[in-house]
Amino acid sequence: MLAAGCWLLAAGCWLLAAGCWLLAAGCWLLAAGCWLLACILLNSLKLVKFLSGI
Repeated sequence: MLAAGCWLLAAGCWLLAAGCWLLAAGCWLLAAGCWLLACILLNSLKLVKFLSGI
Protein backbone atom coordinates (compact mmCIF):
# COMPACT_ATOMS: atom_id res chain seq x y z
CA MET A 1 0.00 0.00 0.00
CA LEU A 2 2.79 2.39 0.95
CA ALA A 3 4.73 1.55 -2.20
CA ALA A 4 1.68 2.30 -4.35
CA GLY A 5 1.30 5.66 -2.63
CA CYS A 6 4.94 6.48 -3.32
CA TRP A 7 4.54 5.56 -6.98
CA LEU A 8 1.44 7.76 -7.25
CA LEU A 9 3.29 10.61 -5.58
CA ALA A 10 6.24 10.21 -7.95
CA ALA A 11 3.91 10.11 -10.95
CA GLY A 12 2.21 13.28 -9.68
CA CYS A 13 5.57 15.02 -9.37
CA TRP A 14 6.52 14.01 -12.91
CA LEU A 15 3.22 15.31 -14.22
CA LEU A 16 3.69 18.57 -12.33
CA ALA A 17 7.21 18.95 -13.74
CA ALA A 18 5.91 18.24 -17.26
CA GLY A 19 3.18 20.84 -16.73
CA CYS A 20 5.78 23.42 -15.66
CA TRP A 21 7.88 22.70 -18.74
CA LEU A 22 4.82 23.07 -20.96
CA LEU A 23 3.94 26.34 -19.25
CA ALA A 24 7.48 27.63 -19.75
CA ALA A 25 7.39 26.61 -23.41
CA GLY A 26 4.06 28.39 -23.78
CA CYS A 27 5.55 31.56 -22.28
CA TRP A 28 8.48 31.43 -24.71
CA LEU A 29 6.09 30.98 -27.63
CA LEU A 30 3.97 33.88 -26.40
CA ALA A 31 7.06 36.09 -26.08
CA ALA A 32 8.21 35.10 -29.58
CA GLY A 33 4.74 35.88 -30.93
CA CYS A 34 4.80 39.31 -29.28
CA TRP A 35 8.21 40.10 -30.79
CA LEU A 36 6.98 39.00 -34.21
CA LEU A 37 3.84 41.11 -33.89
CA ALA A 38 5.88 44.13 -32.76
CA CYS A 39 8.23 43.75 -35.73
CA ILE A 40 5.32 43.47 -38.15
CA LEU A 41 3.62 46.54 -36.67
CA LEU A 42 6.86 48.53 -36.75
CA ASN A 43 7.47 47.63 -40.40
CA SER A 44 3.87 48.50 -41.23
CA LEU A 45 4.28 51.93 -39.64
CA LYS A 46 7.50 52.51 -41.58
CA LEU A 47 5.74 51.50 -44.78
CA VAL A 48 2.81 53.83 -44.09
CA LYS A 49 5.18 56.74 -43.38
CA PHE A 50 7.12 55.95 -46.54
CA LEU A 51 3.97 55.78 -48.66
CA SER A 52 2.51 58.95 -47.16
CA GLY A 53 5.79 60.74 -47.91
CA ILE A 54 5.47 60.01 -51.63
